[in-house]
Amino acid sequence: MTFDRIGFLHLPKAAGTSLAAAVREAFPEEHRFGAWFDRSLYDGFERFDLMAPDVRDRFYLGDGSELGGFHVIAGHFAYGTITRTLDPSQVFTVMREPRVRLLSHWFFWKSWPLSRHQAYLPYDVQTRAMELDLAGFLRSPWLAPQTDNVLTRMLLWPNSHVRPDRYLADVDPVNRWRIARRARQLVDTLGCAVPLEIGDRLAPTLSEWCGRTIVLEHLNRTDTSARPHPNEWLTDEVLALLDARTEFDRALWDAACRRHGLDPVATSRRALATYLQPTDLGA
Repeated sequence: MTFDRIGFLHLPKAAGTSLAAAVREAFPEEHRFGAWFDRSLYDGFERFDLMAPDVRDRFYLGDGSELGGFHVIAGHFAYGTITRTLDPSQVFTVMREPRVRLLSHWFFWKSWPLSRHQAYLPYDVQTRAMELDLAGFLRSPWLAPQTDNVLTRMLLWPNSHVRPDRYLADVDPVNRWRIARRARQLVDTLGCAVPLEIGDRLAPTLSEWCGRTIVLEHLNRTDTSARPHPNEWLTDEVLALLDARTEFDRALWDAACRRHGLDPVATSRRALATYLQPTDLGA
C-alpha cells in the first residue's frame, strides 16, 4: 500500500528531524504542514500570543481538524492532534531508548545559547531549567511535560490524569495502571511504531510500511563536543531519576523492540553505553 497522506508523531530527540525531512521529501511540497509543535509539550502554558512572531509561528494551537488538506503532518504533535484527520494506521512514530532520549534532550538544551531559550519567552521553562543541574532537571515537577514519559504524554494528551505539574510516577496505582494500558492501546493502533535502535533497518522498514522511499540523513544532531565526561554527571541519583521519568515509555519501547526482533534488556544496555561515548549518533 502507498499512502497519499501520512502522519509522524515526532518524539523529541529520536532522530525525528531527519525522519521528518525524509518523509516530507516523499510528498508534494505544497501539501506539507509547517508547524513544529502543538500544545502537548507545553501543557499548562497559554501565552503563545506573546511570543516573538517567528517562534509563535512554530506552534499549531488547534485540535487538528484544520489539517485535513495536508499530505504530511509531522511534528511534536499529540496523538489526538494527528489522528483528528488521519486514521492511526496512517501514522508512525520512532522511539528511542527512553533514558538515552531524555539525556539527549537535556544536552540538546544545554547546547543552546541563552538567547535561543529566551526566544521562547514568556514560556520560561527552558531558561529556568538551564539554571539546574541534571538531577534538578529530572526532579522538578514543573518540567514534567518536557521530561516525564514524553511519549506516553503525547499519546494521551489531553487527559485529566496526566497533569503538567505532576509526574506519572506520583499518580495513584489504579490510574497509573489505566495510563499504562491506554498508552499501550493507542501505540498499538499506529501503523508503524519502531525503535530507533534497529539502525540500518529503519529506513527500509518505514519505506515498506508507507510504500514510499524514505532516505535518511542526520540532521539537528546534539553537539556533544562540550559535553562533560559521564563521571561528572552520571550519578546513582541521576540513574534512579532517569528510570523514574521513563517508566511508562520504557514499557512501550520494550514492546517495540520485541516486535522488531530486539532483546530490550541488551539493546537498552548497548544504547546507553553507546550514548556515553563521544559521538551521539541518534540525536
